[in-house]
Amino acid sequence: MEGGADRLGGGYRVKSIRQVRNYLYMVQLVFMVGITGYLIWSSGLASLKPFYLPINTFVYLLLVSGIIFAVEGMVFRTLTMKFTPNKSSRYYMSKKSVDEALMIMVVALIIGLLLFLPYFPNALENTMTGDVIIGNTHEFIDRDALGLTIISSVTFTPHNGEPDVYIVSDVYYQQYQGNMEMLSVYRMNAQTKVNETFTVPLPDDQYTVYHIVVDGDASDSAHATLTRSASQTFLDYFPFFMFLFVAIYGVWLVYLLPIRKQYAKDAIYK
Repeated sequence: MEGGADRLGGGYRVKSIRQVRNYLYMVQLVFMVGITGYLIWSSGLASLKPFYLPINTFVYLLLVSGIIFAVEGMVFRTLTMKFTPNKSSRYYMSKKSVDEALMIMVVALIIGLLLFLPYFPNALENTMTGDVIIGNTHEFIDRDALGLTIISSVTFTPHNGEPDVYIVSDVYYQQYQGNMEMLSVYRMNAQTKVNETFTVPLPDDQYTVYHIVVDGDASDSAHATLTRSASQTFLDYFPFFMFLFVAIYGVWLVYLLPIRKQYAKDAIYK
């Protein structure tokens, strides 16, 4: 009768643990969605047309939440294994937890190293950097729809003639389109004459539509290289969180291995 009572009590405890876990996860998920929506709304940067959703404004929160969910999951898994009456089930859960921890550690380590080492940012820059020949105007957006990559600079080299070039934000371009004198006043670049190669850095502050305007003879044109790179804001903290995941699941793995060995002795199947 004691064994039956223990099994009944263990089953009830496991059911209660899972109910508490699901309720806690649901509350945290609702809270996270609400905070995320507020951050997007309060930033004033998101837009539907053109579509722009800067995940940099809330990915930090998502990563912190991921750490919290991971630690909570470990606690609930430990309690579930402790109160599960079936010994084979305990072994299966411990084995599954070990496999999951190893997989998460490998994936997080790979992502962390890719973003931390200079090879990936440099490869991304070389792959996504584009060239264009501009004879009149050229419009471009300084970052992708999620804000993960930005156009950090524009390099001009002579192509045909020696025209002047102006980089102007869309606000001023729409206001003074065709008025070269006023476009020249509101240009971003200090150097304008394309008689040599020069580079114009772009600010990494907000989503902006730019226009490159060529001011010269009808046959004049300029060669422009738009250098695209990974957002520094994203690179600053994402690798850190990946390595933090590796460390947390490494500790979890060290805790699980002797438990799995212990449960394996009493398990019916392995």
